[in-house]
Amino acid sequence: MELPPEFIRRVQEQLGEEAQAFLEAHHFTVPISILNNPKKPASLNHERESQVPWNSFGAYLKERPAFIRDPLYHAGVYYSQEASSMAITQVLAQYPFKQDAVCLDLCAAPGGKSLVILNALAGKGFLVSNEVHRSRANILDENLLKWGHTNHLVTNTDAKILNQLNERFDLILVDAPCSGEGMFRKDEGAIQEWTAGHVQACASRQQGIVDDILPALKEGGILIYSTCAYSPQENVGMDEKLLAQGIEPLPLSMDESWGFQALTSNKNAFQAFLHKVKGEGFYFAAYRKRSTIGERSRHAIFSVEQHTEEMPYVNIPAGFTAHTWKGEVYAIAEEQQELVAELEELRCMKRPGIPLGQWKGKDFIPAQGLALIPGWTEAEKTELNLEEAWAYLRRETPNISGPGRGWTLASYKGHSLGWIKWVNGRMKNHYTKEWRIRSRW
Repeated sequence: MELPPEFIRRVQEQLGEEAQAFLEAHHFTVPISILNNPKKPASLNHERESQVPWNSFGAYLKERPAFIRDPLYHAGVYYSQEASSMAITQVLAQYPFKQDAVCLDLCAAPGGKSLVILNALAGKGFLVSNEVHRSRANILDENLLKWGHTNHLVTNTDAKILNQLNERFDLILVDAPCSGEGMFRKDEGAIQEWTAGHVQACASRQQGIVDDILPALKEGGILIYSTCAYSPQENVGMDEKLLAQGIEPLPLSMDESWGFQALTSNKNAFQAFLHKVKGEGFYFAAYRKRSTIGERSRHAIFSVEQHTEEMPYVNIPAGFTAHTWKGEVYAIAEEQQELVAELEELRCMKRPGIPLGQWKGKDFIPAQGLALIPGWTEAEKTELNLEEAWAYLRRETPNISGPGRGWTLASYKGHSLGWIKWVNGRMKNHYTKEWRIRSRW
């Protein structure tokens, strides 16, 4: 690969004697890492190399598998996640939250860091995952539903809308759109797009995003700011601006053997450089909000219609109630009804909770999301072999027999993929059309 000359010059100025080692690392093999889902333990076929030391759910693989060909990937057993970015979990580990904490992943698509947060929350608290672009919000929604956790919802808006939720969130992650310098060895397109002007434009945009969302952070709440860039304009430059606004740094303890380099005297901001960390380029910093920007005053009325009709195959646990929203039935955590009401008032929700299904006449059609949550359905499973699972995920109909009538879960190695409807012993594939695998092998 040929790196931009101006990028090289900046790196040499930034790293001095270490610059050559850093530049040479761009030609090294990209480490392959995955994030495991603690709700869906399984033995994988991929050969594991070692654990990601800063995240107990992360693992390095010896070689890149064809993830798209593994049904367990589609079942949400694991996710292909860049290792360096998993370090944000250290903030949650070192500054744990109360059980009812509400978190926001502001620029969340495709969803990897939201999954890291959900793992760290371990079923406690609640996560709002947001993405401003609709197509990317769809991908975000898919990945979160596959993960099978129940303490989250998805929104599709920008910071200027969400900042109306004054003092609402205990934690906000801003994984800001950036110049992509840290992804150069994974994405040649990022090299082609890079210019000094693009770096500056990104820095200005990042500042605007952070300024817009700060009113939504509670007094005493935590802000995590991150990028996949190296430029001081996009990284420590933001640190200086936040400290000037009365946002205090949160020092982090990072094991020196991990290779992350502290960029501030407060040790609240760290950089992953390619020649030191087994991962891609990544910057993150942690802060606490000291001052109140606005008083918490929103108390929206929960107006989403409660659903009382009994639904087959659905087993909603205590603490959730069923509600109808836009013709579909969702399970909403009782303690989050006010938050859902506020987001519904802002007209930014992609979905208000866990999708359960919808009624079509007298027939109840269970939702794809319901199939992927362990313990939320009493439906039986139809176990598929590898070839049958591939056909199912392509939304084809495997040549298998089954029960005479009714709904069952398509399953691979005990993990649900989606729904099958049997009609007179014949299978109808109800895998979500938008999720289907389009490639063949």
